[in-house]
Amino acid sequence: MNKKIKDALKEMEGYSIKEFLLEHNIRVYSTLQLENGEDGFLCNDKIIVRKHLPRNYRKFVVLHEIGHYIMHSNDSLAFSYTQLGHRNKLEVEANMFACLKLLENDILEEVNVVSSLLNKGVPEQIAFKFIEWYITQKES
Repeated sequence: MNKKIKDALKEMEGYSIKEFLLEHNIRVYSTLQLENGEDGFLCNDKIIVRKHLPRNYRKFVVLHEIGHYIMHSNDSLAFSYTQLGHRNKLEVEANMFACLKLLENDILEEVNVVSSLLNKGVPEQIAFKFIEWYITQKES
């Protein structure tokens, strides 16, 4: 598994999302509109999410942004999440982190991973990308 993702999961181990946000003084704000179809945005210690997202999808978006916070904050960049932003390496890492965190209580060999991810709010395209990524990680 990618070392950045592995280290990020370890850093968040034992924390709920809420606990992690509180511990790191990260505030989550909601807004009616973000630019370019974005659903979430990380800037320093602020996560901004589009209002009225389905609850589970919002959780995925926040985890995705936490992934950026842990893995990429040294890059001094702002990150935004759109369902189309899955091609960039940093976005893929944040997606895989969020998926693994959502699946942390599942035994992956015993569940339909795609169905589980879909039920947890992960967009279909990302759920299928996760499976491809996970299989290649197991094989290497």
